[in-house]
Amino acid sequence: MSETTRQCAYCGNSASQRDHVVPKALLPNGTRGILVPSCEPCNSAKSKSDEFLRNFFAVDYRTCKLEVTHHLRKKAEKQAEHRVARNPTRTHREPEYVPVILPTGDLVKYPTLTIDGSVLKVALEWIARGLNYHHRKFVVPEDAEIEVWTYDESGRTSFQDVSRMSGFNGPFQIGHCFKYAVLIVDDRPTFSNWLFLFYDLVHFAVAIEDRALHDVHK
Repeated sequence: MSETTRQCAYCGNSASQRDHVVPKALLPNGTRGILVPSCEPCNSAKSKSDEFLRNFFAVDYRTCKLEVTHHLRKKAEKQAEHRVARNPTRTHREPEYVPVILPTGDLVKYPTLTIDGSVLKVALEWIARGLNYHHRKFVVPEDAEIEVWTYDESGRTSFQDVSRMSGFNGPFQIGHCFKYAVLIVDDRPTFSNWLFLFYDLVHFAVAIEDRALHDVHK
């Protein structure tokens, strides 16, 4: 069976496309990402979350000045300008560019983005579901319990310390923008804990538990 005719990594339906688990927009040109089979509805829905993540890292104070995110800022700004030209109504996924006068007297446009925690959570869930399929070859049920949390300013140190804990596999690296590690417990086959580190600065953790299967395995 070819890669494009397998079940969708996100919902289990028949797949007709392939999707970049880590948003392609975050990856510098030439970076080899992780591809999984996807159906058109999931691919389309995830693309909206991918766009939000791109804008998030384009304006986040920890990453907005990095050279590696320069292409994110330029693309986000250009897309925002095009959309405003077509429709002045801005969505929660789009950055707004606010005029700011620097101490030098120069007028620049500084990007701001209203962060909707639920949208960020969904974007990270998509990545965890895709990585789960890539590593474990099964689809996380839609009603599985998924918890997402972030670490504080310790960022890189937190990721390194936690990923070295017993039971974690990795870290795995995709280009210069994303690292991850995963904890899989033998006696809890329905559980997995994922650590994400973006740009060596922004650290999230995602825990997945399929309660229905967990009850069966008791």
